[in-house]
Amino acid sequence: MNAQAPAGEQSLLLVGESWFSHTIHTKGFDSFTTSTYEEGCADFVAALESRGWAVDHIPSHLVDTRMPSTAEALGRYAVVALSDVGSNTFLLRRPTFIGGQVAPDLCRSAVYWHSLTPYLPVRHRKNETVDEYLTADVAAELHYRNIDAEMQVTRLSPGPSLTDHWASEFRRHRITERLGGSKQEKRSWASRPGLGLRLKFAEEVSGPLVLGQLSHFGFGLFVPE
Repeated sequence: MNAQAPAGEQSLLLVGESWFSHTIHTKGFDSFTTSTYEEGCADFVAALESRGWAVDHIPSHLVDTRMPSTAEALGRYAVVALSDVGSNTFLLRRPTFIGGQVAPDLCRSAVYWHSLTPYLPVRHRKNETVDEYLTADVAAELHYRNIDAEMQVTRLSPGPSLTDHWASEFRRHRITERLGGSKQEKRSWASRPGLGLRLKFAEEVSGPLVLGQLSHFGFGLFVPE
């Protein structure tokens, strides 16, 4: 695992996947404790590095001191993966939790948000315009996450098809699906159009915003402007 991966298209920052275990052993009247530190990313990192990826790993307990806090610093990575690490690790850093200092909110509020990764609509389009379709789809996703603020949706790079050219560079299908495969596989691919969107809310909305299909795989990530 590299100490610092070189900037490039195949560099990844992995944050999390580490933990301390404190175990109490009770044997009749007596008890004792043991403590261990473990990481759960070795196989994942090895698989990436075998395919030419350079990986930086920040364990959960080092987020406080090593996590990049600017867009420029994060921008040197093609992928930033957060795995098995909670939001309080990022929000309650040492100066805030111990010293009572007000620190920047990494999940800040904003009126304007735009796509960092393609938004994949959840609903099938019916007899409605593209703007109506996208507005209703995003609104449903926001409502599902208890965000009901009024908002407007615009496409960042509209084209002749529903899928933006920019979004087509992202894999939107499972590895077992083939673009030129069966009719069912083609329908599966076509059912996941990807778009770059800009959201304007009537009032500030707090992040993070991760919406739409396959959001658990990193799609539909919006960043504040």
